[in-house]
Amino acid sequence: EEHLHIAFSMSDPRAVALLGQPVLKVVTEVFAKTSATISFLGVGATSTQLRSKLCGFQVELATQKVGPTACVSMRPDGGDSATALLSTLEIPRVSDNRTFTSVVRLTPEDQEKVSRLKNQAFGGILAASGLLAAASLVAGIVLAKSACARQSVKEAGEVKPDATEV
Repeated sequence: EEHLHIAFSMSDPRAVALLGQPVLKVVTEVFAKTSATISFLGVGATSTQLRSKLCGFQVELATQKVGPTACVSMRPDGGDSATALLSTLEIPRVSDNRTFTSVVRLTPEDQEKVSRLKNQAFGGILAASGLLAAASLVAGIVLAKSACARQSVKEAGEVKPDATEV
């Protein structure tokens, strides 16, 4: 559940002017921290990202009805100008019944970083599995040779004398 509390000082003439309007447009910057963990064979890789969006909505002051919120993404480096973003933000009317979905996506740099981390983790698991398989193979060969050598010694010691010899 989301809550937003807006307080105005009635001694401020700008607030009185805003509250005199039938519809109040509210624009705010929303900060989101997303975190995801992928785990494979007990090895986890976590990615966390901070993003911000410029969001706006309308409030019908007489009825206190709040309209849907629309957002535009801001660049992580803060390189967007507020004026440019405001010009692209289309704040829906209070009566607008459309649903607006805003998706937080990884930047290409963060996506590459997470992909590299995942590949390193899986590469490490594959390398460890390969080393264990090779060690098992070597141990199996050593045990097999040892068993063959013991069998040869055992057979050599069990040579029965020829019955024709006196």
